[in-house]
Parts: sequence; structure tokens; C-alpha cells
Amino acid sequence: MALIKCPECKADVSDNAAACPKCGYALGGSTIMKVVGVAIVLFFLLVLLNRNMISHIIGILGIFGGIAVYQRGKPKKNPSN
Repeated sequence: MALIKCPECKADVSDNAAACPKCGYALGGSTIMKVVGVAIVLFFLLVLLNRNMISHIIGILGIFGGIAVYQRGKPKKNPSN
């Protein structure tokens, strides 16, 4: 476990925390839990869907994942400045 700085209030927060306990800023949670969640979803997609469709679904998920990562990296606009 490592401590990181909250981008919003600069408080020390665990890198496994889903949100800052001081200001409530969403940090994203544990990377391991995200990987496990994606693996479970992909497993069920492989079982339930035709294998020809799975490449299309993985591509769509990749696009949405890329958008989420891009949006996460953008700084928040602060209306008080």
C-alpha cells in the first residue's frame, strides 16, 4: 500500500482507496479489482456469445475504456478561479 496525493485537496490517500476520505474525490479504486472484473466479464462474454462477435465486443469495450482513461486524466475545471 502506498500513499498518493489527492488531486483535489492534496491530502494523503491510500492508492487502494476508491475516494478521498477528506473531500470525496473519486480516485478509481484498486487496479487489481478492475482487472479481475474485466476478466470475469470477458469470460462470460466468451461463454455466452458467439466467438465471432467477441472481437467486436472487445473492440467496443476498448474504445470505451480509452475514453474513460482519457477523461480521467483531464484536470477538473475549477469555477472559483
